[in-house]
Amino acid sequence: MTTTNKGVAQSACKVRTSRHTERWRLLATAFMLLLLSANAHASKFYGLVGGSIFQEDVTQSIGNGAGFRGGLGIQFNERLGLEWIFDVAPLIDPKKVADLVGSDYYNIETSNSRFGSVLLTASLSLSSKSKAVFKIGPTWLIQELTTEFYDVDGSIELDSKQTAPCFSLGIRRWLDESQRNALDVSVTQIATDGNVRILSASFVRRF
Repeated sequence: MTTTNKGVAQSACKVRTSRHTERWRLLATAFMLLLLSANAHASKFYGLVGGSIFQEDVTQSIGNGAGFRGGLGIQFNERLGLEWIFDVAPLIDPKKVADLVGSDYYNIETSNSRFGSVLLTASLSLSSKSKAVFKIGPTWLIQELTTEFYDVDGSIELDSKQTAPCFSLGIRRWLDESQRNALDVSVTQIATDGNVRILSASFVRRF
């Protein structure tokens, strides 16, 4: 392995985190969310599922196009709540990652970057059928790259994680009189090095 290749690999490995550990952390966050709801007499569970539009960001291994969004939430009262959100970004073209890190690589395989967020929500009623929702909290970004070199047999798998603050502003509109079903449209800003911006639309269902 050349000196350049070693330096790149070592730099990336500084933030290396195993996939198994990341899954346990996300599951622990979801479990904490469930515990909080059990102690809130006026809380209401809801789930959400939808899609997101991402702008390409090579440094964060994010492609241009549509991704997936899902999550769980608790509404403690009319104004405050808590959400756990999971986003999956579209794949980035491996050639663009190779151009960024250097020409020593002959093959790079990318996977979908993933975001796990725990967000405090604050709502402001706009009418009987809609409200504005502001969200703030930490986001964990998980990236995975498999890299092969010209002069080395085999490959190097790099799993990296970073934490960044997340801010979101959106509108939630109820679709029925019972306020059980809603459409949520939001813009999310994640303050990473590339300042990831996500436009999302989700269907919300109260349990």
